[in-house]
Amino acid sequence: MALEIRITNNLDQILPLFDTALSKALLEIGVTVRGDAALNSPVRTGALRDSWVADVNEGDKSVTIGVPTGALKGDYAKYVEMGTSKQKPNHMLQNAVNSRMADFPEIIKTEMKNA
Repeated sequence: MALEIRITNNLDQILPLFDTALSKALLEIGVTVRGDAALNSPVRTGALRDSWVADVNEGDKSVTIGVPTGALKGDYAKYVEMGTSKQKPNHMLQNAVNSRMADFPEIIKTEMKNA
């Protein structure tokens, strides 16, 4: 009796699933941090709070979180985040990232399991 072994390579079907899972994880991270940054934003008119965005770059597998150039007058978000000679910094984004950093591995792990 002969033993027959067949090996099937499904890597070309699996890799896109991981790319999709990573994109979902990056979006989840971005949305979470964006929400926290908005909550950390000082509110006078609400414009800064409402201007935060999170964009996933599929090409380099990254997420950018911030206030788009031109969304507010001048570099208002930068001056609030970093402070000026007349104003203490309010680290809206930095604090949002730092407070959620421990969650990032679990978000990625969950999305990879669901792929």
